[in-house]
Amino acid sequence: MCVKCLNTIRRQEGYTLIEMIIVMALLAIAIGLSGFGLNTLYTNNINTYSNQLISEIKLVQTKEMASKDKDYRLTLAYDSTLEQYIGTTLVRMGPTGTYSTLKTIKFPKKVAIKKWDGTHYVDILPPSHTLVSFEFDTTSGQVKNTANGDGKYQISSTSSSRVIEFEVIKQNGRVVMDD
Repeated sequence: MCVKCLNTIRRQEGYTLIEMIIVMALLAIAIGLSGFGLNTLYTNNINTYSNQLISEIKLVQTKEMASKDKDYRLTLAYDSTLEQYIGTTLVRMGPTGTYSTLKTIKFPKKVAIKKWDGTHYVDILPPSHTLVSFEFDTTSGQVKNTANGDGKYQISSTSSSRVIEFEVIKQNGRVVMDD
C-alpha cells in the first residue's frame, strides 16, 4: 500500500468495532442492574402499602374500642373512574350522626387487592365486591356482623411478583399477616 493511503486511514476519526462492542456490553450490564433495582423498588412499594392498610385497620379497631361516643370504620373500594383502590377511614359522632372522612389511602393503579371467597381469591371490584367495610365492636373488638371486612386478603402488583397475604379474624378483630 502507498504511504499516502496509510496516512489517510490513520487520520480518520471515530470508534472501532471493538470499542463499540465494549460500550454496548457496558450499557447492557447497566440496564440489567437497573431492572433489578426497579423490581426491588416495586416490591418495597407493595410492602409499604400493605403495611399501611394493615396499620389503618388496627388503628380503626383501637380507636373504636377507646371511644365512647364515636363510631369508626374503614372502607375499602375500587374507584372505576380513577382505576385504583381507595381506603377511607370514617368517623361518626353519636349513634345517629353522619360519617365524615378522617383519612384516605389511595393505592397506585398497579396494585390489586383480592379477597378470599372460600375457594379462590377474587378482586375487590364491582359487581362482585363493591365495598369492603371494617367495623369493630366497641367492647370486644371483634368484627361486627354488619361488616364484611373479616376474611383473607391478598395485595399484589402487576410490576412485581411479591404477594402479601393477611387475614382479619372475625372473633377478635386481629390482623394476621403472612410473610
